[in-house]
Amino acid sequence: MFTIKKVNLKNLEKVFSESTKDIVKDFSNNAIEDYKILSYSAELPYDSGIFGPEAIEGNYFGGNQGNLIYNCDEFLRNKKVWEIVQKYYPDVDAEDLELLFYRMNKVGCGYVAAVNTLLFEAGIFNGKYDFDSTFDFPYFGNNGYCYDYLFLDFFLYYAKEYEGYKTIEEVYGNAMEESQILENGDAALDDKEFKRTGMTGENIDEVGEVFQSYLKSKGINIDIIKELSPIQITDPEEIKEFLEEQKAKGINYNEEMVLSGEIPIYYGEIATAIDMVSNNLNMVMNVSAKDFTLYYSYDKDGNGVLDDVYREDVGSHAMTFVGKTDDPSKIIVSSWGKEFIMDINDVRNYCIYDYEEYNTGIKR
Repeated sequence: MFTIKKVNLKNLEKVFSESTKDIVKDFSNNAIEDYKILSYSAELPYDSGIFGPEAIEGNYFGGNQGNLIYNCDEFLRNKKVWEIVQKYYPDVDAEDLELLFYRMNKVGCGYVAAVNTLLFEAGIFNGKYDFDSTFDFPYFGNNGYCYDYLFLDFFLYYAKEYEGYKTIEEVYGNAMEESQILENGDAALDDKEFKRTGMTGENIDEVGEVFQSYLKSKGINIDIIKELSPIQITDPEEIKEFLEEQKAKGINYNEEMVLSGEIPIYYGEIATAIDMVSNNLNMVMNVSAKDFTLYYSYDKDGNGVLDDVYREDVGSHAMTFVGKTDDPSKIIVSSWGKEFIMDINDVRNYCIYDYEEYNTGIKR
C-alpha cells in the first residue's frame, strides 16, 4: 500500500523513493518526469480509492462527475490536476484532493452538464480552434482528460469566485466525516446531512450563469435561455385539453402529476425548447429531473421499445440533452459519461446555452 504526502508544484526536485518508483513502474520515463509530485509517506487515514472502483470505461459520452474519484490514484499522479487546483488553492495535499474528488462526485452533475455544453459545441467544429491556449490544456474530443480538467477548473472557479471559499477544506466540507463513517462500515450520510457543509449541487440556471462568467473570462460569449413561454396553464379543463393535444402528438404526460402541480406545464415549452436546440448548431441544453427513471439507449431486451430500465428513482440530477428518439416522449441525454434515454415528462427544469462568436482568435 502507498500513500502520498503534502507536496507543492514549486518543489518538484524530490527524488523518488524506491517504494514510489514501484508505484509508477508502468509509466514511461517521460511520464515519471511529469509525476514527481509523488512521495512516500506515513499512512493516511484511509486507503486511496476507497470511494469507488479503480477504473471505469475509457470512452466518454460527455463528462463523468465520478471519473476523478473512480481513478483517484491516477489523477493524484497527474501534474495538470495539481496545477489546476493550486491555481485556486495553493496549500493542498493528496488527502485534500481525494476528498475534493469525492465531493465533486456527490454534487457535480450540474457542473459537468455545463462543461458538456462547451465540449459538445467544440465537437461540432471538430475542435478546430485555439482550445489549448484558451484553457491551458489540450482538446481531446470525446476521449482523454479534457472533460475532467474542465470540470475541475470550473468547479473550483465556482467555489472560489462565487461561493467565496478561501480554503480547499471549505470546498470539500464534511467529506472526511463521511469517509470515516464509511470506513467504519456504516451507511453514508443522507443528502441533507452531506450538504450541511461544503459545495453543493446548484440549480442548473445558477450554474449556467456562473459558467457564462467563467467562459467570458476565457473570451467566449454565451447567452443563457431559461424560459420560452412564461404563461402557465392553471385551469384544470385547459390542462386536460392540453394533455389531449399532446397525447395526439404521441407525448403522454402523467395527468395526475400535472393536475396536482407537481409537473409545471407550459404551452409545449419543453418540447419547443428541444426542437429549438435540435435545429440550432450553436445551442446546447441541460435538463434536470428528480426521482425519475433512466433507460438504456438501446433495445437491451430486443422487444422493439426503448424501455429497458438502467436505474429507477434517480435523485435530483442534471444532464445534457443530446438528441431526440423516434418516440416524441423520449429524449437522449448524457450522464456519468454515458448515453441514456429519459421521458420528456420528467424534465423539471432546463437551461439553454447559446454560443455566440468567440473573441479568442478562434476561427469558426
